[in-house]
Amino acid sequence: MAVIANGGVKKSNIAIAIAHIWKDNTLINQPCIQAMNAMPIEAELMAIRIGLISAMESNDTYSIIVITNSIIAAKKILESQVNPFQNIVIPLATKIKSFLGKDNCNNIHFWYCPSKTEWPRHKIVNSQVKVANNIPILLSRNSFLFSKKEGMQ
Repeated sequence: MAVIANGGVKKSNIAIAIAHIWKDNTLINQPCIQAMNAMPIEAELMAIRIGLISAMESNDTYSIIVITNSIIAAKKILESQVNPFQNIVIPLATKIKSFLGKDNCNNIHFWYCPSKTEWPRHKIVNSQVKVANNIPILLSRNSFLFSKKEGMQ
């Protein structure tokens, strides 16, 4: 399963996080979330989180590849030191630990795909982030943490 994640913050101070989940060369889910008052790295973390959670919830998934243009955000997920993004990272790390512990075959890999490469599947997600409307679904960057479905549509 592949998760192509991207997030960004518009001039209107609206953060948009979008992920595309691909399985067997078919797009199976497109979770999206918008919030106000978030930094760009938080938007990227939100995109990775909503994509990974959606992929890990599939019962027949053993291998997940997260493709992102923000390797810095991906590193924040794997860091064990204290950082200001722990409200996003710790719940995700807990779910990753559970996913990896279910089966010895389960694995997650992060791949870096810079936007300038214009890989078609990442380019689609990147375009959606740029053209998303400016109506926030959640009022603050922390609201999505408490949303029942974590902002997934």
